[in-house]
Amino acid sequence: MKRQVTSARPSWGDTSVLGTPFYLMEFVPGRIFVSPGLPDLPSGEHRAAVYAEMARVLGAIHRVEPGAVGLGKFGKPDDYSRRQLERWARQYHASVNGAPEAPVVALIEWLRAHVPEQEPSGRLVHGDFRLDNLVFGSPTGPAGRGTGPVKGAVPAARRGIGDPVPGGAGGGASGGVVAVLDWELSTLGAPYSVGPPDVAIARHAVGCPRTEGSTGLENQKGSNCGG
Repeated sequence: MKRQVTSARPSWGDTSVLGTPFYLMEFVPGRIFVSPGLPDLPSGEHRAAVYAEMARVLGAIHRVEPGAVGLGKFGKPDDYSRRQLERWARQYHASVNGAPEAPVVALIEWLRAHVPEQEPSGRLVHGDFRLDNLVFGSPTGPAGRGTGPVKGAVPAARRGIGDPVPGGAGGGASGGVVAVLDWELSTLGAPYSVGPPDVAIARHAVGCPRTEGSTGLENQKGSNCGG
Protein backbone atom coordinates (compact mmCIF):
# COMPACT_ATOMS: atom_id res chain seq x y z
CA MET A 1 0.00 0.00 0.00
CA LYS A 2 1.43 3.34 -0.99
CA ARG A 3 1.57 6.06 1.60
CA GLN A 4 -1.12 8.72 1.37
CA VAL A 5 1.08 11.60 2.58
CA THR A 6 4.37 12.08 0.76
CA SER A 7 7.55 12.99 2.57
CA ALA A 8 8.46 16.64 3.03
CA ARG A 9 11.67 17.84 1.43
CA PRO A 10 14.26 18.49 4.16
CA SER A 11 15.46 22.02 4.86
CA TRP A 12 19.01 23.04 4.09
CA GLY A 13 20.77 23.26 7.43
CA ASP A 14 24.09 24.66 6.21
CA THR A 15 23.96 28.28 7.41
CA SER A 16 27.17 29.15 5.54
CA VAL A 17 25.23 29.34 2.26
CA LEU A 18 22.85 32.19 3.15
CA GLY A 19 23.77 32.88 6.76
CA THR A 20 20.58 31.19 8.01
CA PRO A 21 18.79 27.85 7.59
CA PHE A 22 16.49 27.71 4.56
CA TYR A 23 14.56 25.35 2.32
CA LEU A 24 13.87 25.18 -1.39
CA MET A 25 10.32 25.05 -2.71
CA GLU A 26 9.49 22.43 -5.30
CA PHE A 27 7.63 23.65 -8.40
CA VAL A 28 4.37 21.71 -8.69
CA PRO A 29 2.10 22.38 -11.68
CA GLY A 30 -1.58 22.43 -10.84
CA ARG A 31 -4.58 24.56 -10.01
CA ILE A 32 -5.54 26.36 -6.81
CA PHE A 33 -9.24 27.07 -6.31
CA VAL A 34 -9.59 30.45 -4.61
CA SER A 35 -13.39 30.74 -4.49
CA PRO A 36 -15.05 28.28 -2.08
CA GLY A 37 -18.21 28.19 -4.18
CA LEU A 38 -16.20 26.83 -7.14
CA PRO A 39 -18.44 28.79 -9.55
CA ASP A 40 -16.43 27.96 -12.68
CA LEU A 41 -16.66 24.18 -12.30
CA PRO A 42 -19.13 22.60 -14.72
CA SER A 43 -21.33 20.66 -12.30
CA GLY A 44 -22.24 19.85 -8.72
CA GLU A 45 -20.45 16.55 -9.15
CA HIS A 46 -17.20 18.39 -9.85
CA ARG A 47 -17.64 20.64 -6.79
CA ALA A 48 -18.49 17.70 -4.54
CA ALA A 49 -15.41 15.83 -5.75
CA VAL A 50 -13.16 18.76 -4.84
CA TYR A 51 -14.46 18.88 -1.26
CA ALA A 52 -14.41 15.09 -0.92
CA GLU A 53 -10.75 15.16 -1.92
CA MET A 54 -10.12 17.98 0.54
CA ALA A 55 -11.60 15.86 3.33
CA ARG A 56 -9.55 12.83 2.26
CA VAL A 57 -6.33 14.82 2.37
CA LEU A 58 -7.11 16.25 5.80
CA GLY A 59 -7.82 12.77 7.13
CA ALA A 60 -4.57 11.50 5.68
CA ILE A 61 -2.61 14.26 7.41
CA HIS A 62 -4.26 13.53 10.73
CA ARG A 63 -3.53 9.81 10.45
CA VAL A 64 0.20 10.40 10.23
CA GLU A 65 2.05 9.01 13.26
CA PRO A 66 4.42 11.90 14.11
CA GLY A 67 6.96 9.71 15.87
CA ALA A 68 7.19 7.38 12.90
CA VAL A 69 8.17 10.19 10.51
CA GLY A 70 10.61 12.06 12.74
CA LEU A 71 8.11 14.64 14.04
CA GLY A 72 7.70 13.39 17.58
CA LYS A 73 9.18 16.62 18.98
CA PHE A 74 7.58 18.92 16.41
CA GLY A 75 5.40 20.66 19.02
CA LYS A 76 3.69 20.32 22.38
CA PRO A 77 1.13 17.54 21.88
CA ASP A 78 -1.06 18.10 24.94
CA ASP A 79 -3.47 20.79 26.14
CA TYR A 80 -3.72 22.10 22.59
CA SER A 81 -7.19 23.66 22.82
CA ARG A 82 -6.45 25.64 25.96
CA ARG A 83 -3.14 26.89 24.61
CA GLN A 84 -4.74 28.00 21.34
CA LEU A 85 -7.59 29.72 23.14
CA GLU A 86 -5.32 31.64 25.50
CA ARG A 87 -3.09 32.72 22.62
CA TRP A 88 -6.10 34.05 20.72
CA ALA A 89 -7.40 35.82 23.85
CA ARG A 90 -4.02 37.51 24.37
CA GLN A 91 -3.89 38.57 20.74
CA TYR A 92 -7.38 40.01 20.93
CA HIS A 93 -6.73 42.04 24.08
CA ALA A 94 -3.42 43.28 22.67
CA SER A 95 -5.16 44.55 19.54
CA VAL A 96 -8.00 46.41 21.27
CA ASN A 97 -8.01 50.18 21.36
CA GLY A 98 -10.06 51.11 24.39
CA ALA A 99 -12.47 48.80 26.16
CA PRO A 100 -12.82 45.22 24.88
CA GLU A 101 -16.11 44.37 23.19
CA ALA A 102 -18.48 42.71 25.64
CA PRO A 103 -19.62 39.93 23.24
CA VAL A 104 -16.01 38.94 22.55
CA VAL A 105 -15.16 38.90 26.25
CA ALA A 106 -18.24 36.75 26.87
CA LEU A 107 -17.16 34.38 24.08
CA ILE A 108 -13.68 34.03 25.55
CA GLU A 109 -15.08 33.21 28.97
CA TRP A 110 -17.56 30.72 27.49
CA LEU A 111 -14.79 28.98 25.60
CA ARG A 112 -12.62 28.85 28.71
CA ALA A 113 -15.47 27.16 30.57
CA HIS A 114 -15.94 24.60 27.79
CA VAL A 115 -12.39 23.63 26.86
CA PRO A 116 -12.43 19.82 26.72
CA GLU A 117 -10.69 18.07 29.57
CA GLN A 118 -9.70 15.29 27.19
CA GLU A 119 -9.18 15.52 23.44
CA PRO A 120 -7.28 13.76 20.66
CA SER A 121 -3.70 14.92 20.97
CA GLY A 122 -0.31 14.44 19.46
CA ARG A 123 -1.55 14.56 15.87
CA LEU A 124 -0.06 16.53 13.02
CA VAL A 125 -2.04 19.77 12.61
CA HIS A 126 -1.59 21.85 9.47
CA GLY A 127 -2.82 25.06 11.11
CA ASP A 128 -4.18 26.76 7.98
CA PHE A 129 -5.90 23.98 6.08
CA ARG A 130 -8.23 25.54 3.53
CA LEU A 131 -9.17 25.18 -0.10
CA ASP A 132 -6.77 27.79 -1.46
CA ASN A 133 -3.82 26.08 0.21
CA LEU A 134 -4.32 22.97 -1.91
CA VAL A 135 -2.97 22.35 -5.42
CA PHE A 136 -5.08 20.06 -7.61
CA GLY A 137 -3.67 18.08 -10.50
CA SER A 138 -6.59 18.84 -12.80
CA PRO A 139 -8.08 22.25 -13.68
CA THR A 140 -11.53 20.87 -12.86
CA GLY A 141 -10.60 18.75 -9.86
CA PRO A 142 -10.84 14.99 -9.31
CA ALA A 143 -14.06 14.60 -11.32
CA GLY A 144 -12.50 16.25 -14.37
CA ARG A 145 -9.11 14.55 -14.57
CA GLY A 146 -7.48 14.72 -17.94
CA THR A 147 -9.71 17.51 -19.28
CA GLY A 148 -7.69 20.25 -20.89
CA PRO A 149 -4.44 21.95 -19.88
CA VAL A 150 -3.57 22.63 -16.28
CA LYS A 151 -3.81 26.34 -15.51
CA GLY A 152 -2.15 28.39 -12.82
CA ALA A 153 1.02 26.43 -12.15
CA VAL A 154 2.29 27.35 -8.70
CA PRO A 155 5.31 26.66 -6.50
CA ALA A 156 4.47 24.43 -3.54
CA ALA A 157 5.92 25.25 -0.13
CA ARG A 158 5.91 21.57 0.65
CA ARG A 159 5.01 18.66 -1.55
CA GLY A 160 1.71 17.29 -0.30
CA ILE A 161 -0.68 14.46 -0.76
CA GLY A 162 0.52 13.23 -4.13
CA ASP A 163 0.43 9.44 -4.09
CA PRO A 164 -2.66 7.70 -5.47
CA VAL A 165 -4.85 6.22 -2.76
CA PRO A 166 -5.58 2.47 -2.98
CA GLY A 167 -8.71 2.01 -5.01
CA GLY A 168 -7.98 4.97 -7.26
CA ALA A 169 -9.22 7.82 -5.06
CA GLY A 170 -7.38 11.11 -4.88
CA GLY A 171 -3.80 12.00 -5.64
CA GLY A 172 -2.18 13.47 -8.70
CA ALA A 173 -3.01 10.47 -10.89
CA SER A 174 -6.73 11.20 -10.57
CA GLY A 175 -6.70 15.01 -10.65
CA GLY A 176 -6.75 15.24 -6.88
CA VAL A 177 -4.46 17.12 -4.51
CA VAL A 178 -0.81 17.06 -5.53
CA ALA A 179 0.56 19.56 -2.98
CA VAL A 180 -0.40 21.21 0.30
CA LEU A 181 0.87 24.76 0.86
CA ASP A 182 1.66 27.03 3.81
CA TRP A 183 2.80 24.79 6.64
CA GLU A 184 4.16 27.69 8.68
CA LEU A 185 1.53 27.21 11.42
CA SER A 186 1.81 23.43 11.58
CA THR A 187 2.43 21.75 14.91
CA LEU A 188 1.31 18.78 16.99
CA GLY A 189 -2.04 19.00 18.71
CA ALA A 190 -5.73 18.19 18.52
CA PRO A 191 -7.12 18.61 14.98
CA TYR A 192 -10.72 18.95 16.23
CA SER A 193 -10.18 21.39 19.09
CA VAL A 194 -11.94 24.65 20.03
CA GLY A 195 -8.97 26.72 18.88
CA PRO A 196 -8.16 27.26 15.19
CA PRO A 197 -7.89 23.58 14.22
CA ASP A 198 -7.82 22.20 10.71
CA VAL A 199 -11.48 21.18 10.65
CA ALA A 200 -12.76 24.59 11.74
CA ILE A 201 -10.56 26.42 9.25
CA ALA A 202 -11.49 24.05 6.43
CA ARG A 203 -15.21 24.70 6.88
CA HIS A 204 -14.86 28.43 7.56
CA ALA A 205 -16.15 29.41 4.12
CA VAL A 206 -19.41 27.53 4.72
CA GLY A 207 -20.24 30.12 7.36
CA CYS A 208 -19.80 33.07 5.01
CA PRO A 209 -22.78 35.43 5.12
CA ARG A 210 -25.14 35.28 2.17
CA THR A 211 -25.37 38.11 -0.26
CA GLU A 212 -28.48 38.90 -2.25
CA GLY A 213 -29.09 36.20 -4.83
CA SER A 214 -26.34 33.93 -3.51
CA THR A 215 -25.98 30.83 -1.36
CA GLY A 216 -23.26 32.33 0.81
CA LEU A 217 -20.52 30.67 -1.21
CA GLU A 218 -20.74 32.29 -4.64
CA ASN A 219 -19.05 35.53 -5.53
CA GLN A 220 -16.61 35.35 -2.63
CA LYS A 221 -13.05 36.44 -3.34
CA GLY A 222 -11.53 33.71 -1.24
CA SER A 223 -12.00 31.21 1.53
CA ASN A 224 -12.21 33.91 4.20
CA CYS A 225 -15.51 35.37 3.01
CA GLY A 226 -13.77 37.66 0.57
CA GLY A 227 -11.46 39.11 3.22
